[in-house]
Amino acid sequence: MYIVIGMLLVLGVAVLVHEFGHFVIARRNGVRVEEFCIGFPPRIFSVKKGETLYSFGVIPLGGFVKMAGEDPEAVSGESYEFFSKPIPARIRIALAGPAGNFVCAYICILIYLWTGGVKDTLPILATPIEPQVKIVYEQLGVTVGDRIAEVRGQKPRSFEEYLEILFSSDSWPVSMVFQHGDTRISVQMDSEEARHLFPRVDPVVSRVVKGDPADRSGLQAGDRISDINGRPIVEWSQLQKIISSSPGETLTVGIIRDGARQTLSIMTNAQTQQKLSGEIEKVGRIGVMSPIVGTARHFGFWEGFAFAGKEMVQEVERFIYILWHLITGDLSLKLLGGPIGIAQAAGQTLKLGPHEFLNFLATINANLGFVNLIPFFLITDGGLILLFCIEAVRRRKMSIKALERWHKLGWAMVLTLLVVATYNDLVIRLELGEKFYRGINALKQMF
Repeated sequence: MYIVIGMLLVLGVAVLVHEFGHFVIARRNGVRVEEFCIGFPPRIFSVKKGETLYSFGVIPLGGFVKMAGEDPEAVSGESYEFFSKPIPARIRIALAGPAGNFVCAYICILIYLWTGGVKDTLPILATPIEPQVKIVYEQLGVTVGDRIAEVRGQKPRSFEEYLEILFSSDSWPVSMVFQHGDTRISVQMDSEEARHLFPRVDPVVSRVVKGDPADRSGLQAGDRISDINGRPIVEWSQLQKIISSSPGETLTVGIIRDGARQTLSIMTNAQTQQKLSGEIEKVGRIGVMSPIVGTARHFGFWEGFAFAGKEMVQEVERFIYILWHLITGDLSLKLLGGPIGIAQAAGQTLKLGPHEFLNFLATINANLGFVNLIPFFLITDGGLILLFCIEAVRRRKMSIKALERWHKLGWAMVLTLLVVATYNDLVIRLELGEKFYRGINALKQMF
């Protein structure tokens, strides 16, 4: 249910704001809009108001704004037709779709910031578990509970801000000051040592996802995990590691509730998780969320505007980074996802809560806005804008045959990507290939 509702909300909002952008600017530039459709036909609802048919399609994977004269072969020369408009007007109409997505992403991030979506983790050092971390602590002369007081001459308010300051420059070693009680410890830290510093997060459950294994076993928010299968737990990272490495297994979990120790038996869910190599691995999940050693940060009205713009730029930068590494082969094409992958992610974030879902909605809209600006033949808005720029330079329109070639080549490439993404969704994410193979083996055993 979460997956269906999440997918409909994400795709519905993303498509609506994109097509609404085209619709509004087309109308303002005197272009007749014949149909405004959310979803793809067959239509399940439609109503005509004025010159425009407003409709909903049964396939919720997109939408369209049908403008008079947008097909070069059907242009009659009427002033209200798309291709009859001057080039600047056509460019504005094409830009309006991605602009709608960027505005939606910006608003989602603003709401996320204003309502305390950003959680600050205090810059306090975690308990050293791994041997290498213990060595780094000894080299720096620090211990668990010490606070990061200064980095590069600045005082971080949170661990996230510490990381931002730390990696804002490539100069190493970096000057650090740690606060140990009333004592200040000044050190020089290199990049290798920096990799081994983590914030302290106590193994206290802040939230239990309804219907998941932890909820069914009776685990509650506020419970402290003291041990798992007899192994003492002092940091949240230990808990994550043990549960993730135990897919489909039953764990004996010791908890402290109201000062008394109890023991629960929890069978983990076995979920699939995709590595950067594109390979799928099984991981255990029980449906709990970690506490934040700090507070939710509520941004001021004006402060939120500036920070939201910065966050949206970072969303696009992350997408460009991933896209570039997919093109160069540094990342596997198996990571490419389609509607099923989006639906799964939408369902998971919706289940986690409104803040996580808002953040995901912002990511989808920012990415969709950028993708549509890529000059991908005539399939994207960026492709249309490139075509109009070529027209402006050549001072004449491209021939209908050339437009048809661009259109066919663009659709061929889009369909190829869609096939790859759908294959990844069905065979890798839904594991249909493995399930089919197991089904065949079961049939062989029966007969």
